[in-house]
Amino acid sequence: MAHRLSRLVAGAAVAAPVLVGLAVAQTASAAPITCSVPGLIAAINAANGAASGATVTLAAGCVYTLATANNPTDGGTGLPVITGKVTVQGNGATIARSGTATAAFRIFDVASAGRLTLRSLTLRKGLADNGTEGGGAIFSRGALSVTSGKFTGNSAPATTGTSGGAINSSGPLTVTLSTFSGNSGQEGGGIFNQSLTATATVTKSTFTGNTGTIYGGGALVSADGTTIVAADTFAGNSTGPTGGGGAIDNDATVGISDSTFSGNTGGTNGGGAVQNFGTATITYSTLSGNSSPYGADIHNSTTKTLSVSSSIVAGGVGGSNCSGTPAITDGGYNIDSGTSCGFSAASHSMNSTNPQLGALASNGGPTQTMALPATSPAFGAIPRTVKGCTGSTDQRGIPRPQGTGCDVGAYERIVSGPVKGIASKCLDDYRSGTGNGNKIDLYTCNGKASQKWTAAVGNTLQARGKCLNDYHGGTANYTAIDLWSCNGTSAQVWVYQSDGAYLNPASHKCLDDYHARSTNGNKIDLYACNGKASQRWSTP
Repeated sequence: MAHRLSRLVAGAAVAAPVLVGLAVAQTASAAPITCSVPGLIAAINAANGAASGATVTLAAGCVYTLATANNPTDGGTGLPVITGKVTVQGNGATIARSGTATAAFRIFDVASAGRLTLRSLTLRKGLADNGTEGGGAIFSRGALSVTSGKFTGNSAPATTGTSGGAINSSGPLTVTLSTFSGNSGQEGGGIFNQSLTATATVTKSTFTGNTGTIYGGGALVSADGTTIVAADTFAGNSTGPTGGGGAIDNDATVGISDSTFSGNTGGTNGGGAVQNFGTATITYSTLSGNSSPYGADIHNSTTKTLSVSSSIVAGGVGGSNCSGTPAITDGGYNIDSGTSCGFSAASHSMNSTNPQLGALASNGGPTQTMALPATSPAFGAIPRTVKGCTGSTDQRGIPRPQGTGCDVGAYERIVSGPVKGIASKCLDDYRSGTGNGNKIDLYTCNGKASQKWTAAVGNTLQARGKCLNDYHGGTANYTAIDLWSCNGTSAQVWVYQSDGAYLNPASHKCLDDYHARSTNGNKIDLYACNGKASQRWSTP
C-alpha cells in the first residue's frame, strides 16, 4: 500500500506569523452591506486598510454571487486578498462562486500578514484548480478563524500541488461549530492543514459527504505540524479507490478526542476512518461502521505511532476494524468488536465485545453522536480515577463521570440520581420548592425529585428543571447556594474534581456543607476548597 506522491508545499518560503490572541480594537462597518458584490469588495478593501482592523457586516439572508475573479492571486480569488485584520460577520449570509462562471477561482485568500475571522457565513462552490495551491473556498498563509461557518460544494480538483477542497491552511487555523458538506479535493476534501509552525484546531464541527479524490483524507489531511480534532463528527466521507483515511489522513501529528466516526470509506491505502502516517492519539472517541479493505476503522502505517485509549472501535465493513504494523498502542479502557486492534485485558480493554451503539443521531450538543444504552459494556467502564475521566466532558459537553465511572467512547450516558455528601446524606432542594432562590440543604436520602440531580451541559447540576446556583455569583465564604432558572452564567458552573469536590471556577471555591454538620436541613454554601469531608460529594 503505497503512500501519496511528494506534495508541493505552497508558500513554504513565507513564514506565517502567529497572530492568535491579539487584542486589537476593530472598526465595524456602519451598516450591513446589501446584496451587492461591489459593496462587499469595497468593504473588504477598506477593512484591509484599517490600521486596527475592521468588521465587515453582511445582510442576513443575502447571497453574494461572484461571477468573476477579483484578482489572479494563487490562481484566482473572487474577493480582495486579506492583508489586514478583517472580520466578516455573516449573519447567515452566503458568498458563492456563480454556477455560470467559466474561470476557476476560490473565494478568499489570506496573505501571510493577514488575519481573517469569519462568523455565521456560508461559502459555496469555490473552485481552486491551478495545479499549485488548493483551498476551494479559502487559501490561507495567515491566521484564519471560522465560527458557525458552512462550506458546501467547494473543490480543489488539480492532481498536482497542494489541495483542500474547502480550506488549505499553512498558518494558524481555528474552526468551531461549523459544517463541511460535499467538498472535494485530491486530498483533504474538507481541510488540508500544512502549517509547520502553528496548530490547527477543529472543534464541535461536522464533516459529511466530503471526498479526497486521489490520495485520501476525505474530510481532513494533517500534512504538516499539529492538528487538534475535538468534539467533531465525521460521517459519510470518502476517498478514491486507491486513497486512504476516509475521514482523516495524518502525515504529521494529530490528536483526536471526543469525536465520532461513522460510515466513512477509505480505498486500498487503508483506514476507513483514520489512516496514520505520522503520530496520532485517539481518546474518548467512537469509530464504528467505517469501511476499507485494510483497517476498516483504523490503519496504522509501518514505523509510525498511533495510541488509542478510552475509545470504541467497532463494526468495520470490508476488512478488520484495525490494521497495520506496528500494532496500535493500547492506552487502556478500549472496546474492539473484534480482535484486530491489539487491545488487551491487561490494559483494561475488551475484545470481541459489542458496544451496543445506537445509530448516529442528534442526542444533544452541536454534533451527532452514537448513544449508549444502560446495558452497554462501555457504560461506566472507566474508573473516575483514570486520567481524563473526572472533570472532563463528552462530545456533547455532558460532564464526566456520570455515576461511578466514565463511559468508553465519545458519548457519556446521562444519569440522574442523588448527590451524596457527609454522613451519606443527600444534596436536597428544600421542601421541593421550585421558586428561584429556594435554598439547598443536606437531608436524609429519600429518593424524591428534590434529590434527583442531573449533571448536564455546561457543567451544571440540575433538579426539577432548574440549576444549582451560587447566590448572586458571590465569591465570599458562606455564600448561600440556591436553586435558580438555568441561565448559562458562571454562578451555575460546577466542575467535579478528582477528590470529590464540586468546584465553581469563577469563585475558585467549592460546594460545601456548612460547618460539616450532618443534621437535616443544614445549609449548603460556598467555601474555600479544603479537601475536607464537607466538600466531598458523589456524582448523580
